[in-house]
Parts: sequence; C-alpha cells; structure tokens
Amino acid sequence: MSTSLSEPFLARFLLGRTRSAVLSYLYRDPARSYYLRQVIKGSGGSPGAVQREVRLLVSAGLVVRSMKGSQPFYCANRQCLVYEEIRDFLGKTMFGQQTASRAARNILVPEDKLSELCRRHYITRLSFFGSVLRDDFDSSSDIDVLVEFEPGHVPGWAFFGIEEELSQMLGRKVELSTPADLSKHIRDDVAREAEIHYGG
Repeated sequence: MSTSLSEPFLARFLLGRTRSAVLSYLYRDPARSYYLRQVIKGSGGSPGAVQREVRLLVSAGLVVRSMKGSQPFYCANRQCLVYEEIRDFLGKTMFGQQTASRAARNILVPEDKLSELCRRHYITRLSFFGSVLRDDFDSSSDIDVLVEFEPGHVPGWAFFGIEEELSQMLGRKVELSTPADLSKHIRDDVAREAEIHYGG
C-alpha cells in the first residue's frame, strides 16, 4: 500500500509521533511562544513524553526556551540553520502541501484545508494581506484575510463563523474582510499587495 507524501504518516515515521506533533504545534505559528502545558495539550502527547521531546529539541537548537517572569516558554527557533527546511517539511506532511509564499514565512498555511473551506462557503478568491506578509509579523499580530464570494452566496451572520473557522485552522485570530469592507483609501493598496491562496 502506498502512502502519499502529504500524509502525517511520513512525518511520524521519520520523526516519531510525539516529536512530529510537538514540532508541528510549535512551527505552525513560529512567531508565538507557548508554555509547556500548552505544548502538551496542543500536541496531544503524554506530559512525560512531551517534556522529554521539548528538552531534546531545545538541546538540538530547533526550539528556543525563554523565561517570562518565572515561567519558561517555548517557540520555534527561526535562527536555526534548517528552520526553513523543517517548516517546509512539516507543511507538506502535517498540514498539506505548503507553497512558497510571503505568508509561509510566518505561518503554516494548510492549502488543502483552505481550498475545501472556500469551496464549502462559495468563496471564489481568498488572499492574505497586511502584516502576515511582512517581516514585522509577531506574536501579537492577527492575520488579515480578504475573501470574495460567488454572486448570491454572500453570507449574513455565517460570515463570522467562517472567520472563526479560519482562526481555528491557522491557530491565530483572523480578521476577515471583503473588498467592500475596506476603506476606499486603502482598497487599491491592499489589492496590489494581497497574496492569493485560492482562486485567481
């Protein structure tokens, strides 16, 4: 039986279940730091196994440990020599095919799940814009997403449900907008800078 390279099996086979889960949790949003309990809960591993993996990953230089007060926090090491390769590998195996993009420098974009969401909600185009495309994106930044809908399928209150679904998918607060929501003073600038991830 063949196994697709986009399946989580490959990452678990090469890295082990707990290590792949910890890395993919931390590398999903590399600008953000987590305390150990969050890593344990987010990765779904047992406390002892996750603690061991976190210590090993810190020793290997793949994860950074920092202190905020008396609380240790952990995050992906973006200065690591193989940071880009690890994130790209996790993007392809744990979250679907990861395309090279400006947004991909800051977040892992599960393109297959994103496409499925767009089809289900009659979205004809979905783009990222704002700080997620820039180097000043950090742990306090939200993700600006621009969407366009098929005629006759513009949602009402369900719009906020789509926004929440995207927030859950990307692991960070999403600010969802349509072109009509944007001020006329920035609309053209947003259109020029936006990075399309669904539609054309």
